[in-house]
Amino acid sequence: MGTAQMLRVAVVVIGFVLLAEVFLSYCKKRLNENYAFAWGVFAVVLVICGAVPALSGWSRALASQTSVFYVIMGICIVWLLFTMSVNLSSLSARNQELAIQVSILNTEMERVLKMYKKETGKDLMEPEK
Repeated sequence: MGTAQMLRVAVVVIGFVLLAEVFLSYCKKRLNENYAFAWGVFAVVLVICGAVPALSGWSRALASQTSVFYVIMGICIVWLLFTMSVNLSSLSARNQELAIQVSILNTEMERVLKMYKKETGKDLMEPEK
């Protein structure tokens, strides 16, 4: 098995591993739908580029002593970007939760102010003269 074929096999394996991780992260609610779809498409493109010989011209161009370095760097970059996507999904979900809590607190504050005004006749929101 030549270096070009090893690169193609590595890209296919990386694509399947990435697709599995995307699916698991989405199922565990660590990755939102938009990021999961984008990463899923990217993983499928990796698998296709490695599996279809007509799309594998890149593997012959990289088949050299430095190809292992390129594969390792590519894996590191993809994993870093995937981790950032998971973190962004988590922060986005947390931001939405906080917005809901603020809305609930504002509604509760308005209710308390109306009740206070009804009982005392004073409006706390108006400046005193």
